[in-house]
Amino acid sequence: MTCQNCARHATEALNAVPGVERVRLQLEPGSAEVFWATDQESDISKLEKALEDVGFQCAQIAPAKFHRDTRSGKSRFSGWGLNLFLGGPVLILMMFGEWGMELGTSSNYRTFSFLFASLILFVAGSRFYRGAWQQLKKGRSNMDTLVSIGASSAYLFSIWGWISGKMVHLYFMETVGILTLISLGHWMEAKVSAKASSTLKSLMQLAPQRARRQEANGAFEEIDVSELYQGDLMEIRPGDQIPADGNIVEGKSSVDESMLTGESMPVEKSAGKKVYGATQNGQGRLLVRVVGLGEDTALARIIQVVEHAQNSRANIQRIGDKVSSVFVPVVVMLALITLFGWFVWPSGMQHISELIQPLLWSAHATESVLAAAVLHSVAVLIVACPCAMGLATPAAIMAGTNAAAARGILIRDGEALEKSGTITCLAFDKTGTLTQGKPEVAAFESFNESVDFDHVKKMTASLSAKSNHPLSRAIASMEWAEGGADIDWNDWTEHSGLGVQASRSSDDESAQDDLVRLGSLNWLRGQGVALGASDAFQKRWMEQGATVVGFSVNQNLMALLALKDLIKPKAFKVLERLRSKGWAIHMVTGDHKRTASAIASELGIEDSHIHAEVKPEQKATIIRDLQDRGERVAFIGDGINDAPALEQADLGIAVSRASDIAREASDMVLLKAGIDAIPEALNLAKSTLRTIKQNLFWAFFYNAAAIPLAMFGFMSPLLCAAAMGFSDVLVIGNSLRLRWLKK
Repeated sequence: MTCQNCARHATEALNAVPGVERVRLQLEPGSAEVFWATDQESDISKLEKALEDVGFQCAQIAPAKFHRDTRSGKSRFSGWGLNLFLGGPVLILMMFGEWGMELGTSSNYRTFSFLFASLILFVAGSRFYRGAWQQLKKGRSNMDTLVSIGASSAYLFSIWGWISGKMVHLYFMETVGILTLISLGHWMEAKVSAKASSTLKSLMQLAPQRARRQEANGAFEEIDVSELYQGDLMEIRPGDQIPADGNIVEGKSSVDESMLTGESMPVEKSAGKKVYGATQNGQGRLLVRVVGLGEDTALARIIQVVEHAQNSRANIQRIGDKVSSVFVPVVVMLALITLFGWFVWPSGMQHISELIQPLLWSAHATESVLAAAVLHSVAVLIVACPCAMGLATPAAIMAGTNAAAARGILIRDGEALEKSGTITCLAFDKTGTLTQGKPEVAAFESFNESVDFDHVKKMTASLSAKSNHPLSRAIASMEWAEGGADIDWNDWTEHSGLGVQASRSSDDESAQDDLVRLGSLNWLRGQGVALGASDAFQKRWMEQGATVVGFSVNQNLMALLALKDLIKPKAFKVLERLRSKGWAIHMVTGDHKRTASAIASELGIEDSHIHAEVKPEQKATIIRDLQDRGERVAFIGDGINDAPALEQADLGIAVSRASDIAREASDMVLLKAGIDAIPEALNLAKSTLRTIKQNLFWAFFYNAAAIPLAMFGFMSPLLCAAAMGFSDVLVIGNSLRLRWLKK
């Protein structure tokens, strides 16, 4: 493989093999890791045939040797580095001798030029010749074909001129220059591409190689991560990287998860919470039970998504592919037209060149008609290499998806990038997306001044502690719940969907036990509790979409609590920013219209854009209705019931804590804790799409302008070789700007 285009063709060939799940290919070492689907048996012969069919030779590498060879890095004097090491000094010497000391007609200099041009042609040029030959055997042609023909033409023409004595100037320097400058372009391309994919490489290298496992005797032994099994207990010391995904069994600490989510603030962790491999433990000691290893870890799944995106094809890429598929034969034809044009009709070609010259610069001078014909046709072959066109889309997708991954945004494929550029409205699921996804106590008001308010709070928390109802859990988790455990209850009972009740000894020893209830107002009213004084509180909070529950002792109302699913802290600002970009905002929820309207009012969402009392299976219908009105819809959700809507939408975005099904149905996954990543994700996707279009434009413009200039002598073969290499670097460099896109 000689360039990113070759790598892309090889990757596509391997991905097309039935049973292959994904491919991880590295250009410079010329190696690929192929991952088979779990229900498929590996068949190396299929992979070898697929690569041979597209013109590549291959051999299987033993796994241990693969990791040693491809990850240790190569010497700077191998591959394109070797070409530069050999060709660079030779080219400088030849340029100095020919241009500086004017030795071009010297017999000794000609011999020197021939020997060194031969060395460079057969050593540095061998990589191009092998690539061209492999493609030719399959009836194909590529960039190597053009470079091989061009360099060989200049070399053979110089030998003929030297032997025949019919040429004053020989073109051995041009031969060396073509191969060296194109190698320089590929070397720079490889370096810049490595930067573009550095995020993915850094993710791969994050996971530690060692772990401390608890043995049967309770002692901890340091082992290789490959020796861990699900269910093992790991000790995570302060400052350690976590070797694998797991659940905390013991301990409390804060964990830096920024490499997964992009969030800068550490996350507090305690027993029962999940931790992820390659994240950084803080100051606490943790005992963790392993639940995910290797390809089953969160980090591995992120890497898979990024790799899939980088290997995906955007529809816009088909333009470049169609042009590239016919480009080499067309260029060879144009080179032949140039050759015969200057040889058969030199006066006409010269006349056209002279007409253009006042608008540009002086044309490249040649000593004969034959020299003009050969040199200008070689220039056409060299300058028209279609690498930039083939790189335009994959380079931008690589840079864009890596930049997104570094910010906790996973983009599934190139099509997701294209979809983002056509979105006209955003539809949000409410619960867990715009709101916290769980009820919290928004207000607590006492209706009996004779009883200590703090004691009433503790009683409500204690009474609700045994219940698993979401409202009970919200009350029991409040900070004032401490001390409630000291209260003894008798005959604790839960009435499903209504509330809880229990009895406790009365403060008056001569009286019967107090009957204490916590639950819905309708239930309390039915039990004879007087609620008249609570009307104002009920009205105020129910209008805001809250659920109001009461706490009573015997028949006396003691307190009212308003519980609501609170809006996420940054939700209003996020929606304001999205509206300012011209997107319409819709909200889809299964909640009552009153609750939905209260939430929408706080978020500034228009009444006509509220879709309330929507059943899970109807969410996709709402999206379809919007699409039928001509809207291009992005749906943002997080639950299993959001999967159909995510699938139906033009662009599906799954937010943090999204279920696996929701993630699979989405085009983007936001790993950050809040929805504040949505504007950034859409902006990055649109910027990547814009970069693809820029790359395609400049690649087409470059060839459209450069070929006529070469045909009429305005670009020498040396200049063409430099321009060809620079065009690749320009495309990748433009893509690389996405890494530094302002957050």
